[in-house]
Amino acid sequence: MSLPDLDDDAPAFRTRSTWPIVAVMVVLAGVGGYFAWRFTTAPEPRRVLVAIDFDGHWFAGSRPAALLADELNARLETLGFQPVRAGDPEVTEALQTSSTLPEAARKLKAAFIVTGTLTPTVIEHPVGGGYFEVRAAGAVEVQHIEDEAPVSVPIRGWSGARERDRALDILASESIALQAIGAALPPLLEHPTIAALLEGDARTIVDLQPAAKFVAARTRQLSQAKDAYAAYAGRRQDAEKGPVEITYHGTTAAEDGLLGTGPRGYLVKTENTQPYVSPRTLKLRLLEDLETVEWRTPEGERTVLWSGYNVFSYPGVSKDGSVVALVEDLFGWAKALTRIGPDGEPRRLILDEAQRFSSPEPSAEGTFVAAYARTCRRCPDALLVVDAEGKTRLRAENEGGRFDGFTWLDDRRLAVLHTPVAPPPEAEQGAEAPEEAAAPPDARVFPAVRQTLWIIDVSAEPPRPVALRPSDEGEHLSWMSADRRGERLAFRLKHPEGSGLAVLTLADGALTRLIIPGKVSSPRFSPAGAWLTFNFRPTGKGADEEIAVMPTAGGPVKVLTDNDTRDRYPTFDHTGKRIYFESLGKDPNHPKRHVALIASIPFEP
Repeated sequence: MSLPDLDDDAPAFRTRSTWPIVAVMVVLAGVGGYFAWRFTTAPEPRRVLVAIDFDGHWFAGSRPAALLADELNARLETLGFQPVRAGDPEVTEALQTSSTLPEAARKLKAAFIVTGTLTPTVIEHPVGGGYFEVRAAGAVEVQHIEDEAPVSVPIRGWSGARERDRALDILASESIALQAIGAALPPLLEHPTIAALLEGDARTIVDLQPAAKFVAARTRQLSQAKDAYAAYAGRRQDAEKGPVEITYHGTTAAEDGLLGTGPRGYLVKTENTQPYVSPRTLKLRLLEDLETVEWRTPEGERTVLWSGYNVFSYPGVSKDGSVVALVEDLFGWAKALTRIGPDGEPRRLILDEAQRFSSPEPSAEGTFVAAYARTCRRCPDALLVVDAEGKTRLRAENEGGRFDGFTWLDDRRLAVLHTPVAPPPEAEQGAEAPEEAAAPPDARVFPAVRQTLWIIDVSAEPPRPVALRPSDEGEHLSWMSADRRGERLAFRLKHPEGSGLAVLTLADGALTRLIIPGKVSSPRFSPAGAWLTFNFRPTGKGADEEIAVMPTAGGPVKVLTDNDTRDRYPTFDHTGKRIYFESLGKDPNHPKRHVALIASIPFEP
């Protein structure tokens, strides 16, 4: 082994390896390439891809989804976001060639995806020329492409039009779009990436000011509306001065109608509403849902029997609660008289574009349905009875007079109050009769000269009214109802001796007059028949009505509610231990709108 000469003046150099330098250069090049890739492919923090499946995706040819996307994109852009334009060929290609929406969003440099699925249900109503009702329900989901799970908000809506596609278009661009933007904006603005920008990026702060203003207004007004309803509920409770405790059922914003009671609870027609803040005006509004007819229990359980555009007048329920009859308003194009049997399935007995049905009531076991029918808005009512198959059993015109009520005594006998046309004054009795004068008495179905109670056995062939009792001179009866056994009838009474209530025993025709100082209406028997409950407005009370009871044999009136709202339409539950009724008031958030709550009070004889 030889060593170098240490005294040699020529320096001795050790050859160095070049790999660390190359490695550093490769790393620097890789970092530069990464940042260049990030610069060219990183998502824009305010860029949003809208791809909601509504009868399919817009990039797969769904027109409703395209309209919904266009509406949301326009709103998002106005509010400071940068939506991906639907319809751009490059956008369509990215969506069609990607296996997932996040993959497509990355290609399009979108940081957020607004997606979800809305499933439409199309109902074709058999009216002249056709009419389509469309309902949609589902959820809107907002997700950042780096997040594992989206924020999901349920939405639903409905619309109608002559053509199916038109109904879908209206629903997509109006109701659903309004709800979708309200559902999407809060999760977008509250996401950490946007929240961070809003804390330091001046450009973002300026651009997203409209969106932040909308979300702030939405949060504030929805909170204020909720507080207003809660305060209103508290005021109602505090203002009640009645002798018994009142219980309110449902929400303060409800617009419920009480239809009856039975073993399943109490029957209600209702129109659900959803408060929202308009992104256009930043004002609180209400979205109206489809109307429903449903059974509710005191514990809050609900069984929906029917839902649709509109229930025309009040539905009726059989005495045993097994059958419900209602009138469907098919968007103003037609009315349908519909029966819901024990199986819970609605069946349209009659669908007519010319006739208007109202006040339907099924017989005791639901074999027949009686209702009023008229051929125009101002035409007089005729009395109509059909069986469970829709076959007409009776149609009786009012013969120039009017019907003052009907009710079923049992499953085949119908009690009818008919008031004939008033006779002309004595001075004119010899004059020529006008063209529209009523037929002579011997040609009438109801040949009476004064208001008369008739009983019709609709199972007879043919059904013929039998006069039971004509009213006394100057007497008038209305608001008729029968007891559970069909043995007695209750009425509102107007009589020269005084007004109040009257109870008629059918077996002997005896009428008991119950004179009451005040205005009364809507009497109902207790299950055992010993008591009546009714609306009562004491003399000098003003416009408010209270709920009262009194014995059917006569006795003092017991007023059970005392408040500043209008309480009406009371009815005993099937046990006789509670009385349900409607309690009216004004919506604290919408002064022009009235609310109607279902309420109940205990009853002890």
